[in-house]
Amino acid sequence: MTLNEYQQAAMRTASGLAHPELLMNAALGICGEGGEVADLVKKAAFQGHNLDREHVAKELGDCFWYLAVGAEAIGYTLEEIGQKLRGDVGAGDGQPKNERQQKQHDRISGPAAGQNAIND
Repeated sequence: MTLNEYQQAAMRTASGLAHPELLMNAALGICGEGGEVADLVKKAAFQGHNLDREHVAKELGDCFWYLAVGAEAIGYTLEEIGQKLRGDVGAGDGQPKNERQQKQHDRISGPAAGQNAIND
């Protein structure tokens, strides 16, 4: 499935709101779902919980749905949004370029396979 196909599918499940309300719903939905991701990470980082990657993935999927709907509300496709992003960040290979980036990459990429806690 391409990004634009996903966006079309997301619009089939949108609530039928007009574009101004659709954008507001998307913006608030991204904030709400992003807050759920942040809460899961916070609990893993500071409260001793294991990071439930499946739950995080579900919440990120919810964010993505709202992103698709929000893009539609402003007249963009997800492909166009991605092209704008590529223009802002360049066409790098995504690999860390220095020690600071390597540490950030290691921290973000999470535990190795078979581990579940965020700070293992």
